[in-house]
This record gives sequence, structure tokens and C-alpha cells, in this order.
Amino acid sequence: MAELSIGLHEAQQAVFNDPARFKVVVAGRRWGKTELARGLMVVNALSDTTWGGLDAEKEKEVWYIAPTFEQGRTNLWSRLKKGLEPLGDAVKTYENTCVVEIVGGRRIRIKGADNPDSLRGIGLAYAILDEYADMDPRTWPEIVRLALADARGGAMFIGTPKGKNHFHELFMRAEVSKDWSTFRFHSQTNPFLRRDELESVASELSSQLISQEVEANFIAHGGKYFNESDFVLDPNEPSDGVWCLAIDIAGFSTIGTHKVKDLERRDETAIAIVKCGASGWWVKEIRHGKWDPRQTAVEILLAARSVGAQKVGIEKGTNMLAVLPYLTDVMREYNRWLEVIPLTHGNKRKADRIQWALQGRMQKGRVKFNPGQYLRKLIEQAVDFPDPRSHDDLLDALAYVDQMSTTVYMDEFEGLGNTWEPLDEVAGY
Repeated sequence: MAELSIGLHEAQQAVFNDPARFKVVVAGRRWGKTELARGLMVVNALSDTTWGGLDAEKEKEVWYIAPTFEQGRTNLWSRLKKGLEPLGDAVKTYENTCVVEIVGGRRIRIKGADNPDSLRGIGLAYAILDEYADMDPRTWPEIVRLALADARGGAMFIGTPKGKNHFHELFMRAEVSKDWSTFRFHSQTNPFLRRDELESVASELSSQLISQEVEANFIAHGGKYFNESDFVLDPNEPSDGVWCLAIDIAGFSTIGTHKVKDLERRDETAIAIVKCGASGWWVKEIRHGKWDPRQTAVEILLAARSVGAQKVGIEKGTNMLAVLPYLTDVMREYNRWLEVIPLTHGNKRKADRIQWALQGRMQKGRVKFNPGQYLRKLIEQAVDFPDPRSHDDLLDALAYVDQMSTTVYMDEFEGLGNTWEPLDEVAGY
């Protein structure tokens, strides 16, 4: 059989070579958790025996379990296939289900833990649980642990801390348990991650996120991500930058058998109007209201026209689809056309997405706010976040600007390489 190459850096090798049956790896972002997982999955799938020395029958599969199936597909699937290419025809892949079948009947399978009970019933030779902090706590003790029992298979937990939750409890128990090993690594222990790049990432994060996401520390969140003191007021519009409009369209609900045109708003739609430049963001205003689909379309166009924006970002989903026909009609009516960019949550929890987009920027003074009536409601939502009893429409729209600013700066001049320089920083060309 062809020879497979599994390239690991020194810290990854320490985990790979550890003989413990169960391993808990807590590591900062970009440390290389997924690459380590790929290597261990392949080795265990090709092994004739499990950790406990029993025959690794073809019925005993190797699983990579992510919080959702789509996360697992995104994180691992392409890397897994690439790593198995040297085996040629000895490997079959099934794209829709993300299954790899190796000659002899052994299988590697990507699974999602968003429905833990769907994981029951299969015997496992080995399992990897990625970002266990985002899974139902029952996933390991009630389901995966039992699936490993027959074959005396092993498992590895990998992830970045998310406060002191069940992942933290597992780590603490593992430190004093037989057959368990624990590891904790700072992001910089990955020798392939450039130090200046890591420093650049850290410069955009709050001290809390640096400790958690880079240094891999379990820290207790205070329950609030924002303080009123984080809101820096500045009535002066910066001279440079590009206008970004990000829209959070809250859901519509039908009344009886009425059609789309009679849909009624349940919460508020929010339109964040922000100028993004080298010095940070300047929030002109966030328009919000309880609008029906047509009025929402009118408000979007008026907001774009007020600052001369050419692009608007709208949260992708059924609410966007409900508004788009009206937006097309309104643009035709006013003879003004906008490029609509679908925005996504990227399989992140709302709390994580908003924290990543805003907390570090605001604490470091890289988001400034034009005084206005919108501020009272925005600050109220921010200091209450993430209380499920509070609204977050304005805060959510502002967080989506993070995707819009990336689109403007990275995609607008794609393919020009590093040789392009603007002749005019205001116009951007």
C-alpha cells in the first residue's frame, strides 16, 4: 500500500505520540487542531487494532464529530480527501454524506452533534470531538463513550475554551483520571503561524478574547460583553473610508392565509450605516423600525442613497428572500441599483459572532459613534447582551459590518496582487 505522510509540528507530535486512551487538547486559534485530528483519524482507520488491542472490525468506524455537520464538512472534508490521495483506488469517497471507505470496509465519517441522539447505535473504533464546548454535554458520556466500549476505542477532544462550562469540567476531571491526558497550547506554539500575523489578530481582540482564543485559558465570562464606556462619541465624519451598509432583517409572520405582501413584522429591522477606513469604523446611524417588506426595501434604498453607497449586505435567509422582490421594484422605480451581498452567521453562535466583530474594536477605540437618537437603544441592547430576554437587532446589524468591510477591502480589487496603490484614498481608485 502507498505510504502516507502526516506532517505535524512538535506540539502536535507530543499529542499524537501520547499513549493515553483519551486525550483532551485545549489550544488557541490556528494552532493546528484540525490537522492533528486528520492525522489521528487516518492512522486509527488504517490500524488493525484499537487502543485496547481488540480487532478493529470493519463495523467499527472512525468518527470526526463537530458541533454541526456543515462545520465538520467545512473544517475537515477537503483536507481528509487530500491526505488520502496517495491510497488511490483503495479509497472511495461519498460527498453527500462525507464518508471515506477504505478497502477492507473500514470507514471514516464526519458527523454533527446538533442532534446528539442521531449518533446512537454505531460501534466506534475511534472518535474525535471538535469544539466540545459547543456541543450538548450529553454527547460524550451518554452516547460516544458507550459507542467506544465494545472495541475499547480511544477518543480525543480538541477545542478552544468557551468559558468555564462542561468542556472545562471535562478537562479538570481528565487531569486526575486514569487513561486520560490533557494538553494546553498557546497559538504561538504553532511554528508555521507567523508571529506578526498573530500580533495583528490580537490587536483587534479584547483582553478577554486574547486570553481565551489565543492563550487557551478557561475564563469565566462576566455575563456582559459591553459597557457604556466602550461607546466613543465623535460627531466628525472621517475624510477617508468606504460606506458599508449592513442590514439585520428580523422575521415576518403571515396572518391567516394572506400572501407575502401582507406579511407583518414581528421585531425590528435595523440598517447600520458605517464608514470603514484605515483608522476604524465611524457609525453614522442605525436606522430601525417595524416595517413590512416593501417599506423595508424603501428604507434600505433611502439609507444607501443618503451616503452614496453602492453595496448593501443583508442577512441571508428567508427574510432576505421576502424583501428582495420589493427591493428590485423600488430600485427600478427610483432608477438606482445596488449590489446586494448575502451575509451569513458562518455557523457561529450569535454571541460569538457579535463578540468577535465588536468587542475588541470597541475596547480599543476603533469604533466611533455619531451622536444620535439611535444610540440610546443601541447602548441598551449592548449592555444587556446576551440576555435572551433582550432585543439585539441594532447590535446584530452593526456586527454584520465586519463582513461588509472585509468584502470591500479584500474583494473589490481581487487579482491585482500587491502592486495596486490608490491614486485617491477617498475615491478608492
